[in-house]
Amino acid sequence: MARAAITNRIIRRTDQGAEIVLELWDGEEPDSVYPTDASVLQEARELLETYDVGSWNGFKGSNRAVLDGESFGFYVEFTDGSTISAYGTNSFPPHYREVYSALWDLTAPAQEAYELEHPEESSTL
Repeated sequence: MARAAITNRIIRRTDQGAEIVLELWDGEEPDSVYPTDASVLQEARELLETYDVGSWNGFKGSNRAVLDGESFGFYVEFTDGSTISAYGTNSFPPHYREVYSALWDLTAPAQEAYELEHPEESSTL
């Protein structure tokens, strides 16, 4: 049986520091949760500030001229309850690729741990 694809990566503050949650596509398996150092939250915050990701809030981009491409969804919820929400299809906010790549790198240890726990097949988004 192939493991479910990872559809969302969440970095979340906890009483012990932080954790990375990998949400799975099929909804049948429980999410995989990996404790991480609180410095990951600081790195994520600095990334959001460096690239002014707050300006993405409300972004809804679409490029209908592209017949086959990619889409994204981005959501941040801060401890004060404020949020950043953006999504698009073949249209991306400024510095999207840099931010996506850096966040991917921050969550890579959880991805690697998941793959070690579920070696059946590599299938992630």
